Amino acid sequence: MLILYYLTIQIEDLNKRLINHLKINIMKFNVTAGKWSVNKDPNYYNGNKAYEVNYGIDGECVAEVVHVLEDAKLISLAPEMLNMMHKIVSFYKQNGNLLSFDIKQVNDLIAEATTV
Repeated sequence: MLILYYLTIQIEDLNKRLINHLKINIMKFNVTAGKWSVNKDPNYYNGNKAYEVNYGIDGECVAEVVHVLEDAKLISLAPEMLNMMHKIVSFYKQNGNLLSFDIKQVNDLIAEATTV
């Protein structure tokens, strides 16, 4: 029984240290606002296909020359991925674990990032 008590204290201590480490924070920084998208009709740059990653109504460019469509798709989801990381860290800070975190949100984002 004493060993179980000792292990419980050790786990709680590790949990507290992890939460304190997370308080160092994933800093919020300015990311180009709005939904990012991939121009699926490639341009050609030096004779090679090149996809653009754009944002906003007028299609401002985030990345002008991305040679692989899958890479462009991944880049276009950077704001959503950053947001998901913030959600996960925030959930962990509030709950001390991720046992009841809705993993479906993460799986949906992974599916979106890996489907062209």
